[in-house]
Amino acid sequence: MLIRNGLDIVIQHELRDPNGRLLLLKALINDKTYTLTNVYGPNKDAEAIKFFQYLSTSHASRSLKAMITISSEEILIVRWI
Repeated sequence: MLIRNGLDIVIQHELRDPNGRLLLLKALINDKTYTLTNVYGPNKDAEAIKFFQYLSTSHASRSLKAMITISSEEILIVRWI
């Protein structure tokens, strides 16, 4: 994830999955809170299915301390817990 130098940003919380495929940042940018997400999913279908199933499990949510939901439109929804 690239962030421009000089941007008024404060990283409030950072989470990474153990394999380095997911980065979640809870950040304060210009006095507004945002959740920034970077997902590097596997290219092979079988691996991708396992990866996204892992993200939606409660185990992943507990280890990442965030509720992760993947909608039918393949949008990643994050709720910090």
